Amino acid sequence: MDFKNMRASSLRTSSPGAIFIFVAVACAIIAGVLVVNTLRMAVPTVPVIIASADIEPGQTITENVLDIKNYPRAVLPDDRITDKNFDDMIGRHARTIIAAGDPVRMRHIAEFTPEGGTVAARLTLIENTDMRAVTLPVEASEGLYVETGDRVDIIGTLDVLDTDGQITTSKVLVWAAPVIYTPPNTEETDKGGIVVALSPSDTERVSLAIAEGKLLAALNPLGEVSGQKSAGITIHEIFNPGQGE
Repeated sequence: MDFKNMRASSLRTSSPGAIFIFVAVACAIIAGVLVVNTLRMAVPTVPVIIASADIEPGQTITENVLDIKNYPRAVLPDDRITDKNFDDMIGRHARTIIAAGDPVRMRHIAEFTPEGGTVAARLTLIENTDMRAVTLPVEASEGLYVETGDRVDIIGTLDVLDTDGQITTSKVLVWAAPVIYTPPNTEETDKGGIVVALSPSDTERVSLAIAEGKLLAALNPLGEVSGQKSAGITIHEIFNPGQGE
């Protein structure tokens, strides 16, 4: 082993110049840490609710996927979730992906998006997983002032084959269907009609009536509704009452 080289290296390391450089570097590191800590203390921070793991679109938000982290107040979004609406957020659904570490915002929550949430979120609030959202033709509710939360009867009119040939028949297909979306009041011609929540069987009935005839939406009064019985009516019964009796 080369003891001479080792001794020379040891002497160089312990020389006054090397010690000075070592002390200078250590002081610079300490000063940097102090500056960072001072800046952190000078910038006001607030606790923020963040995603502790990636939250996928449609995922139910629970406390298990959330955490709290301090963020500088100046960089926080205005629509972040706070303690005031935290309880309302639990059990809701993510509208978009929320990356781990990101502050949870109102726009991330399907039920909190503008105008009452997404259509899928409103459908979820009905608490019946069998229900489906269906758009009615524009003419079905044309001239009828309908708002989200109202209920409408859906009446179908189409030609039905009878022993006497094709007979125009009208019948209530769905009673008190909840309206979960109404298009904005604009002058656009292709804005779509109101969206209602229907069971799968009612969806089939309405779809057939749309394809083969016409639909009409009749607005229900608020509260309990009576008179939900109808056998339907044909054009012969309207213009020839009592015929065949």
